[in-house]
Amino acid sequence: MNELIVGFPQLCSSPPPTPVLIESRRVSFSEYSQMVIVEKLSDTYKSDLWYRDNEIKVFKIECAYDAHVLRSSNSKISPHDVMGLEHIFDRRLIQGRRDIQAAVLKEQLRQRVWNIHDPNTLALISARESAPSRKRALLVGLVHYQC
Repeated sequence: MNELIVGFPQLCSSPPPTPVLIESRRVSFSEYSQMVIVEKLSDTYKSDLWYRDNEIKVFKIECAYDAHVLRSSNSKISPHDVMGLEHIFDRRLIQGRRDIQAAVLKEQLRQRVWNIHDPNTLALISARESAPSRKRALLVGLVHYQC
């Protein structure tokens, strides 16, 4: 579990460093930062590491085409067949994202109206609202790990 790209604080043996927040009117910055040094790359290798805008557009077009093919087929679609395209077949996933955003924005508005700065409450609301998504991501990760 500790080899996941995304860290889950409750699974870590040592607690993460406590960030020191510098308060401003609208944005909070953490004093804790992490730097990764990447050796200077020649232009030859850069194209292997980052996607260009036109490549991203092609990915999106291919995704839409794949979704169209899957939708127009009369066969039953397994969740394993559509990993990465789930949002196209299950609109609840999109609505879930919108619900998370709405809950966080509502709390931000409440804090602004009452002149409160409480990032912990925002984090708790976000964590509570996104719990189903995190659970689903963990299950998807386990499926990939077992394959």
